[in-house]
Order: sequence, then structure tokens, then C-alpha cells
Amino acid sequence: MFDFFRDIVLENKGIDTKEMHKQRMEKREQMKLSRFIFSKKTKVTICIIGALFLLFASLQIANLWSVDYVAVLINFILSLIAIAVCICLMTGRKKCEIVALTGSVLFIIVAYGSVIIR
Repeated sequence: MFDFFRDIVLENKGIDTKEMHKQRMEKREQMKLSRFIFSKKTKVTICIIGALFLLFASLQIANLWSVDYVAVLINFILSLIAIAVCICLMTGRKKCEIVALTGSVLFIIVAYGSVIIR
């Protein structure tokens, strides 16, 4: 819808709209190719959620240190997985995104498994 108005403005300025459209399409294709699995917003969201999990897990580890060793171990393992996923997402390589996806699935499996165990 807004492309129509953009084309009218470009035509009034004397700029070739077909050439601009071609450049926009090439730019969109480059954006699609640069994104492998996760978009930039998804990476930021996952890292923020991971940081919040680390905060709450560290508080829970501090509270349960002398009481429940199994919960401390599970939270420690989940924290390590969360750190690994965040580091892999920050590097920006395609292989690291695959590792981050695998780590995210592993995180979910371990988290649900720990709920079943307790």
C-alpha cells in the first residue's frame, strides 16, 4: 500500500521507480540471505530471556545451596546451556546458530525433564 505512495513521490522527483524497486528487492533478498535461522529481533529476545533466566537461576542456586543439591545441579546445567546459547547467538556465524538452536531444544528438554523429576 505504501509502495504506491512512494512511487508517486519518486516519480514527482524524477527518479526511476523501476530502478528503485529493483534496488529494494535486491536489498530484501540480501536481508533474507544474511539471516540463516534466527532474525535479529529473535536473537535479542532469546538473549534477554537467557539473561533473566541466569539471574533467577543464580538466586535459586544461592537459596538452595545447602538444602537441595539436585535442584542446584539442574539449575547449574541449565545456566551453562543458556550461556552457551547466548554466546553462540552473539557470534553471528551460521554454524553457531545451528548450535544455538540445538542448545535451545536441549534447554527445553532438560527444563521439562527436571520438572518431571522433582
